Amino acid sequence: MEDYQKIEGMIQKSKNERHQRLKRNSESRERMHDCFQGMVYCADCGRQMNYSRGSHHRDYSGRSFQYYRCRYDQNITEGMANFVQQNYLKIIATDQIRALIQAVCDRDRLLSSLESKYNRSHSLLPMERNVSRLTGKIKDIEERMIKAYTDFAQDLLDEETYQIIKKNLADEKAEVTAKREEYNNRLTMARRSVQRLHDMAAHLAAYEDLHEFDESLTKELVSRIIVGKDSRVELVFNCMDVFEDPLINEYAGIIPGRS
Repeated sequence: MEDYQKIEGMIQKSKNERHQRLKRNSESRERMHDCFQGMVYCADCGRQMNYSRGSHHRDYSGRSFQYYRCRYDQNITEGMANFVQQNYLKIIATDQIRALIQAVCDRDRLLSSLESKYNRSHSLLPMERNVSRLTGKIKDIEERMIKAYTDFAQDLLDEETYQIIKKNLADEKAEVTAKREEYNNRLTMARRSVQRLHDMAAHLAAYEDLHEFDESLTKELVSRIIVGKDSRVELVFNCMDVFEDPLINEYAGIIPGRS
């Protein structure tokens, strides 16, 4: 019993010391929080990497740092596991986000300039011209249908010839109408994509001169960060579906649309 109580006292003392140490370091630990919580993944195994704090002194008062390490790496016991410091990720994230913001704003300005140019000249954008062209073609087919009926009524066409012409024109009209409907749908989707781009650029314009890490902006724009052993870092952005939408290019005629 005497030995047991002695050991219990040693365990309790160790617990108390650890508790006091954690309490003393709580402010430092709070300051060294995880800026990329749940976002950092290993490029090799695809799993989420562990966040840890490190220091050359137990109270973090000396040289301290934060890092992410893959806990599933086969080389972890040899000290060769996939590892990256948080400060390095902050630098990379800031650089890539700044590049994205610049690209979005530049593209928005180009698109706004093109829209303004078409408005000043009272002309239609390329996708709008396609719809207008097909509408004119449908009108032409309808006029030809009226003329065929008039010719039939005036005995300039026999009934068999008229029925053949009527069917061919009806088939042609149905085909062109379906194509116009397809273009109309693409035009509607393109306008939505363009508006999303304008809205995104308006929001990000305030960060165009970003030079320091912004945690809230990073969490807003980035879904995950993939880290490789070769120090390669890839950011997966939430907004790339808008930025890479081919309908925006087709809408403005930056690249040829379908014909």
